[in-house]
Amino acid sequence: MTLKLVADNTTTDGKKTTSQRQSNSGNGGDDGMKELERRVGNLETNVQAIREDIYELKKDVAVINTHLDHIGKNMATRADVSDIKNMASKADVSEAKTDLTRWMITTLLGGIAIASGIVFGIMRVYPSQPPEVHVQVVPDKPIATPKPIDSQKK
Repeated sequence: MTLKLVADNTTTDGKKTTSQRQSNSGNGGDDGMKELERRVGNLETNVQAIREDIYELKKDVAVINTHLDHIGKNMATRADVSDIKNMASKADVSEAKTDLTRWMITTLLGGIAIASGIVFGIMRVYPSQPPEVHVQVVPDKPIATPKPIDSQKK
């Protein structure tokens, strides 16, 4: 005996479609029961795999939540963002750079002027001594000059 299960389905346009599923329950019944046991076994195996996957997903979600907690603590708040608006702009930085360059050049020239003033002041207080003049005393009588030794005489 063959049993037909017919379900009427209505589509969105109002037409009816039929889907049929046949089951062979008249051929001893054992084949149907074995098929049912096999399918239930497959479902149990699949449910076990799904449970393992869910366990892994829960662990992954816990790790993600931990990372999100750390990220959230380091994120900028509205007050931090409003402080950024009050920070220096490019024009302010450029102006500060120009002022700093002027200050450095002025300081350098002022240092050179001060060093030069100190050197010239020391030179005025302690003028350089004129070179020492060595005077040679010349006697009234001429000094006898030694005679050269004649090496050719024998």
